[in-house]
Amino acid sequence: MNVLKTVKVPRYSAAGIRRAIRDRQEKEDAKYLKQELATPRRNADNVPSMMSIGPKVAAKSGQRVFEVGDFVQVVKPGPFQGMIAKVTEYSKDYGLYLEGVGEKRAITIPKSGWTEQMQSSVSEQSEHIHPDHVRLVTMVEDFAADEKSGRRYAIVDELKLGKPYYDNRYRKILRERIVANLDDVVIPWPDPEEAPEAGQLATTVEDGIDRTFYVTDITIPPVPPIALDSLRKKFSRNRKPDLSEDQLRRLTPPEMPLTEAKKKWLAELEARRAAANEREESGEARKELLRTAKLLYKTLEKRGHF
Repeated sequence: MNVLKTVKVPRYSAAGIRRAIRDRQEKEDAKYLKQELATPRRNADNVPSMMSIGPKVAAKSGQRVFEVGDFVQVVKPGPFQGMIAKVTEYSKDYGLYLEGVGEKRAITIPKSGWTEQMQSSVSEQSEHIHPDHVRLVTMVEDFAADEKSGRRYAIVDELKLGKPYYDNRYRKILRERIVANLDDVVIPWPDPEEAPEAGQLATTVEDGIDRTFYVTDITIPPVPPIALDSLRKKFSRNRKPDLSEDQLRRLTPPEMPLTEAKKKWLAELEARRAAANEREESGEARKELLRTAKLLYKTLEKRGHF
């Protein structure tokens, strides 16, 4: 039967020194914790904290079903439960920011993150709201509830994304928002935010799409050869103007074998060229041309053209 025995560690050994350091650290931590609990805490709402949005969140569905401009109702228990507000900002990592909803706290923003109208590093920031803690508010047709407008507000408990389509307002591909378990009820996306006004240094759309250069011939390079050295490194070690034998062999297409009919046609063409060259060398072609010119002259003379 094995019996465990307590081994006494020498005082000045390596293990004994490590144990003494650990015991001393535990005593200091306990003393510090006791002092912190005894010290009265200040009001945390009045003390600015560094710019920190909070822990990252993600919707249960993993899909983005809300957009800036949507109206939502808060369903999370608390002082803002039941309030309807507009989505002013959507963060994929941190959630929704609603207009007038959420506890505000003072945060410190570094100067590199200032906006145009900021004059102080301390700013008030509303806390984010998890996408699962809100429900979409939309308008539906219902003449029984309101005979004049024929519409009423409805809260959608759950949304899902359907088939993609092209939205002219956003100028990109979006997916339809469909009410869960009701595939025929489509909730349209809100209108996008208004485009910011162009400043003095902004380029107009007409100037941006104005084209002054057109390719007239594919054989003429767009950049003159004399200007190529100014656009690339002439003496770069990675530049390889000469091709190797292997590259030339791969870039050269193989010679395809000729058919019997093409061989016969090439032989006849070569024979006609050889006969024409012989006539040219012997002077027969020149004599024949002179005879044709004399015959034409006599014919025109008989008709009274001369």
